[in-house]
Amino acid sequence: MSDPSSAAPVTPAATAGAMASAAGGPAAAAAAAAAAADRFARLTHFGGFDWASAEHQFVAVDSRGQIALSLRFANDARGWALFREKVAALPALGVAIETCCGPAVERLVDAGLAVYPMNPKAAERYRDRKAPSGAKDDALDAWSFAPASPTRCGPTATAGGRCWPRTR
Repeated sequence: MSDPSSAAPVTPAATAGAMASAAGGPAAAAAAAAAAADRFARLTHFGGFDWASAEHQFVAVDSRGQIALSLRFANDARGWALFREKVAALPALGVAIETCCGPAVERLVDAGLAVYPMNPKAAERYRDRKAPSGAKDDALDAWSFAPASPTRCGPTATAGGRCWPRTR
């Protein structure tokens, strides 16, 4: 069984690329992987999204790791409108979230964001890096997930075209 965290992003183009690679062999697979790595390289900001049923916490950092946006918002139409308004100022944003499905993921995808699901164990490890004491809160989770995107898929991690899976 392959490690899903080492797969190329899952986008309509990547899905088409995977179909082409199945038909076109290794060269087509390499081209699809290179395209996925290129899409990731164009991201200027990386966000961490801690979701919940009542409200969400979002933190975005720039390529230097500086916080560009920190936002707590309600899980309702107004909250999501506020979220879309605020993230519109971030030109190319990839968002890490501790799930691969559900309403929060769908709304992030609908907002046109590159969404990178995190395995809960991986999320726990990123959290431990920021708070070794084991403390957990929503803002800490979002902040610790934000830089997870570039560390999982930076220049070394993309060697060979491998990157985080992207939901769409």
